[in-house]
Amino acid sequence: MTNLQMPTNSATATNSDMKSERPIVAALLAMGAGVVIYGLLVVLTEISADVKDFLSLKDSVGPLSGKTIFGVLAWLVIWAVLHLALRKTTIDLWRAFQISLVMVGIGVLFTFPIFFKLFA
Repeated sequence: MTNLQMPTNSATATNSDMKSERPIVAALLAMGAGVVIYGLLVVLTEISADVKDFLSLKDSVGPLSGKTIFGVLAWLVIWAVLHLALRKTTIDLWRAFQISLVMVGIGVLFTFPIFFKLFA
């Protein structure tokens, strides 16, 4: 059985460990950014009738169809860009996880009616 332990700082991880974590870091940060973009689309839909009409790709679904499709597309594009951009840099996996959690929290906050109705 493998004993998984979180490193206490980035100095404890070897250079090869950091290299193998680059795709994971890119995926985590892209996931957080995708959730923030989805949340922003929710808020923009409430603010603007034009955005709501633009995001209504399927009439039976309404703007949810556009919010979902554009949110996923943004996530995929950001993931690809970050994957390429982080090939030559080293970012701590734990730090990337913390940043992504903050972004997910912000994005989820944007989807709550109590929040987005402040802008309506």
